[in-house]
Amino acid sequence: MKSKEIELNGSRESRVKKTLSGQMLQRLSGQILAFLAVTGAMAVIMYFWVRSQIWYADDFWYPLLHDMHQNPWILCSLFFVWLVAGVGIICCRMIYRIIHYVDDITEGVNLIYQDTEERLRMPPELLVVEEQLNEIRENVRHSRRAAMDAEQRKMDLIVYLAHDLKTPLTSVIGYLSLLSEEKEISDALRERYLGIALDKAERLEELINEFFDITRFNLSEIALERSSVNVSRMLEQMAYEFRPMFQEKNLTYRLDLQENVEISLDVDKMSRVFDNLLKNAFYYSYGDTEMVIRLGAYEDWEGLSGERPCREGENAGEWKHYISFENRGKTIPEAKTERIFEQFFRMESARGSQTGGAGLGLAIAREIVRKHGGEMICESRDEVILFTIFLA
Repeated sequence: MKSKEIELNGSRESRVKKTLSGQMLQRLSGQILAFLAVTGAMAVIMYFWVRSQIWYADDFWYPLLHDMHQNPWILCSLFFVWLVAGVGIICCRMIYRIIHYVDDITEGVNLIYQDTEERLRMPPELLVVEEQLNEIRENVRHSRRAAMDAEQRKMDLIVYLAHDLKTPLTSVIGYLSLLSEEKEISDALRERYLGIALDKAERLEELINEFFDITRFNLSEIALERSSVNVSRMLEQMAYEFRPMFQEKNLTYRLDLQENVEISLDVDKMSRVFDNLLKNAFYYSYGDTEMVIRLGAYEDWEGLSGERPCREGENAGEWKHYISFENRGKTIPEAKTERIFEQFFRMESARGSQTGGAGLGLAIAREIVRKHGGEMICESRDEVILFTIFLA
């Protein structure tokens, strides 16, 4: 117990010494002690020097020394005045220096919000304050850049959504207008126009739902309702449900799944993750290609780069399984394989197409995976796109 108390006291003392007030207190104490030591030394030297001399009545210092000898209180008073004056001068100099330090710190605080690359410089005594102000300044600059980037992404999102919403809406209005104006239209043509209008209306609904996700989906408040799930059968079922969509581009899929893998997860939220990755694979796959869905042990995973991500965070735990979705499509540049998980980020190809969403799907999917204590990564090279999920 005593050793622990000593360690705590030592760490507390070291923290005090690192603070500006602790440094100033140390300096003031050191100067006062040095002054007292010099004064004491001088008093001792003077005492022995006076005692070592033979003084005569006609000496210059004799009357003063005689009076001090007869009245010791004079010597004590002079000594006391000397001490008070010395300590007072030291304190005044220290106060003057502190005022200058306050001015330097105030100027440094004012410079925090200036957008310059030059570091703030302080006197050597304010090295701790200098480091803290520069750290705060860097955080402010980083936050400002992040806010500007987020604002720009939101502005881009508004432009893209306005365009994406307008396109299907114009088609719906156009085909409904034709149906309204053409009274003698054939049943086949009428059915065709209604089918196109319905497809565009469903696309419009999908975009509106993604737009509402922006305002109502708070990633920090995801609550999981876990249960033991056979992920092998879950992937089989979801892939089968996507067969009609895959046939539109003549896509095929192959399942390479470890049988009867039970994982504790939130079925609804993880279904959203798999759904997003399957749609993403459909939208960005070349026609007449094959998609491969794999489920296996973490140790058996072989990505495109061969590098496993580091397990980080309080919920990371020990990963045991991986789930990967591989498709053939346009190679994603390495610089964008991480940005692809940012909110509102959309690939250039998505911006000019009707398949691009609001740029929230992968951001939400990755956050859901991380809430499960896992991780999601993206790799792409040689026209192969691979999304991998690691779970405990």
